[in-house]
Amino acid sequence: MAQTLTFQESTPDPVGSVQLLDLPMPQCGPGQVLVRFLAVPINRLDIVVMQGKYPVKAQNHTMSQTGEVLKIPGSDGAARVLAVGGAVTGISPGDIVIVNRHCLGTFRTHVAIEQHDVLKMPQNIDVHLASIMRMVVAPAYFLLKDYHPLAPGDWVIQTAATGTIAHFVCQFARLFGVKVISVIRNRPRVEELETVKHSLKMLGASLVLTEEELDTTTELEGKRITGS
Repeated sequence: MAQTLTFQESTPDPVGSVQLLDLPMPQCGPGQVLVRFLAVPINRLDIVVMQGKYPVKAQNHTMSQTGEVLKIPGSDGAARVLAVGGAVTGISPGDIVIVNRHCLGTFRTHVAIEQHDVLKMPQNIDVHLASIMRMVVAPAYFLLKDYHPLAPGDWVIQTAATGTIAHFVCQFARLFGVKVISVIRNRPRVEELETVKHSLKMLGASLVLTEEELDTTTELEGKRITGS
């Protein structure tokens, strides 16, 4: 038996319509792989899609017992391959894969999915890391590699520095020898502010400033800085 979360797209409160359904175990078509999800993160994108505020809609659905169309949420996830169709090449049972397109419906235990909609991961990868590879880890890497040529010793300023992508920007930048200035919102309590600053520096930020401090600091003088 497989299970899936579903929501009603046409209701005033799609998020409030979420329900868990039991479904028969899916079967592989010739070009499909049957997978069991091991780790599925919840992204803000998933909520926006359910609310109908994102240009890409949920791509998969099931039917309720009364004949209603129920959409399946979820865009990210890492899964183990259980079986493969006869036309599948390069992927075998036991492999770890991630989905490679938005809104394919990962909030479920099992799915038979087209081979071209998954990417094979290293066998020893942590599945929690794999599950955020496409929407978090890869964007952080390409922000540093694709948008501006950076050399060791350069400085990058990033806003929204407490976000998950920003955390990985700090870590990749440190590996590349690039210095990061992380800009955050002020906190009402000094202890909270210092805790946030400390955690970002532990991730690799060279300097952490609040938006207010950014206007008055002299720390930026003489640095080769580009925006991220």
